Amino acid sequence: MEPKSAVLAITYKCNSRCTMCDIWQKEVPPEVEADFFLHLPPSLKQVNISGGEPFLRKDVGEILDNIERTCKGVRIVMSTNGLQPARTVRLLSGRTHIGVRVSVDGVEEIHDKVRGVPGNYQKCLETLDLLREAGFKDLGFSYTVSAESDPQLMAIKRLADERRMEFTCSVVHSSEFFFGKQEEVVPRVERHVNELETLQELQLRSGRPKEWFRGFYTEGLIKKLRGEKRVMPCYALEEFFYMDPYGNVYPCNVLDKPIGNLADKPYTELVTEARATLDYVRSCPVQCWMVCTAAPAMRRDIKTPASWVLRRKLFGRGDAGERRKAAGE
Repeated sequence: MEPKSAVLAITYKCNSRCTMCDIWQKEVPPEVEADFFLHLPPSLKQVNISGGEPFLRKDVGEILDNIERTCKGVRIVMSTNGLQPARTVRLLSGRTHIGVRVSVDGVEEIHDKVRGVPGNYQKCLETLDLLREAGFKDLGFSYTVSAESDPQLMAIKRLADERRMEFTCSVVHSSEFFFGKQEEVVPRVERHVNELETLQELQLRSGRPKEWFRGFYTEGLIKKLRGEKRVMPCYALEEFFYMDPYGNVYPCNVLDKPIGNLADKPYTELVTEARATLDYVRSCPVQCWMVCTAAPAMRRDIKTPASWVLRRKLFGRGDAGERRKAAGE
């Protein structure tokens, strides 16, 4: 199998103290060296560099060069907490084609509380401003729906629109080996569903087709919060994989089922020998819905989100409207 997408955590070191993620509490052994990324499958077209906080590594530039050397034409997006504005720009020097998403979960002190670092919010804005001044175009805000961030989603969406930057959204997930168990910050369903429905209606009214498809992704988030079935099958290990800072390959960053290490065997061999895990993924009970797993599924089966968009655009009503109609509102 030739995966098209991957999330690569290049370190578990982190200088945030987030309420919905325990990575910063991990013991961190030495990560793989930059040349390890030459082992990646060359089929990759979409890569998200994550952590921990990736900009705590000094060899970010070398890692990016090796990924691009191995995976021709790959699009790389880096996720960051935005705490190191000057360092971020310096480590990305000469690579203005790289995308950057800065985590922002609320305005001012709300974000600082969620991320556990005073002054974090202003650092995030400074990071985005410096990157834009340096010539970066693919910039955006990344918002995580949690009980702690309630209700800030639309405030950050407006901020992204004002700055003409991208906006992505996710919800808190539990993961024993990655985020940790996060049941205590699971969002309050109705308040957050209402915000997500407002976001979805805005996306469907947009003049940008890309936003319509994001409306479909938002529908998946709504169903996730309601505990409903995933809107599309999961194609982890077929279209997508997660790699930790030590080269171990997992279906995703939620499912604790490693299939091996890229230092030992090429990706195709690891997957071929992991049929039991692959079968498990196809009927996975976790029902996660994250950008990293949803986007590859949408690209693989474009007809499903396209037909959803067509129905909503033709009938002028999103699922939010249907739900309200059914409830007699």
